[in-house]
Amino acid sequence: MNEPHRSNLTSTERGVKKLLQAKEELRHTVGDKCGSFVVMPHTMDKILTNEVLSNDTVYEESSLSALESVCKRVMSVISIVRKRTSPGKTTLRYGLSSAMTLYNLEKTQIRQNEHYDPPWTEIKTRPIIASCGGPVDGLSILYANVITAGAVRAVLSLIEDDKDHITMMEFSLSETKDIVEAALGCNTFCSDNKFYRQKQGLVVSNRIAPVLAVIFLDHIEKSSLTSGILYWKRYIDDVFITGTTGEDLVEALKRPSSHNAILTFIREDPERAGFLPVSM
Repeated sequence: MNEPHRSNLTSTERGVKKLLQAKEELRHTVGDKCGSFVVMPHTMDKILTNEVLSNDTVYEESSLSALESVCKRVMSVISIVRKRTSPGKTTLRYGLSSAMTLYNLEKTQIRQNEHYDPPWTEIKTRPIIASCGGPVDGLSILYANVITAGAVRAVLSLIEDDKDHITMMEFSLSETKDIVEAALGCNTFCSDNKFYRQKQGLVVSNRIAPVLAVIFLDHIEKSSLTSGILYWKRYIDDVFITGTTGEDLVEALKRPSSHNAILTFIREDPERAGFLPVSM
């Protein structure tokens, strides 16, 4: 007589198994920073994603033809690079790039409880536009607030200031500008089988976005922090700052904010917020 099958799964593992079996109805993902396991119905995920994409100051609908147009420009710029690096080769092989994907991750780093089941109206998400091999982090707010044209100007200004210490490989400033702008033009992504374009700021998964954001902020700091500051220490988009007086500090923060219409430096006093996880 055959023995009845007895599962060796724990109750928690059986619960996870049921969730995985319900994959047609549920979406399994992780939190935006801490890696928490997040499960929600596909319908809720679509509602939250549509809420993000409804921000028409950052996103707009696009198309496959727009993606193809961007790829053609990139191919044109690649030909310039090849002339500099491999002048003997004339054949250029480059296929159509795959569109990036939008991942709308729930902000879970502030959760105190292991299990949390809020109504969808209280769920805050962080949109991450990602591609295979591209950098991905939680700095989408910073990147979206960096004006692309300003970032390009900051790069050219940095090259001009340090031209005696930079090997340009015979690239001119105008060619460098074309290369950077072509790379930043790769901002078309896909969500729910529809094409969209991020029309404001830097795309998170763009390989040069982290470097451009640092150069852009450094350019703002050098041109605006000229007085009233005793100490300024920035880690990406968090700044620890001390000023000569409270009034000087307020005026000093106005100057870098005036360089960008959408990037604002907000003051948080030590008793209300610390620098990163450090309390002052």
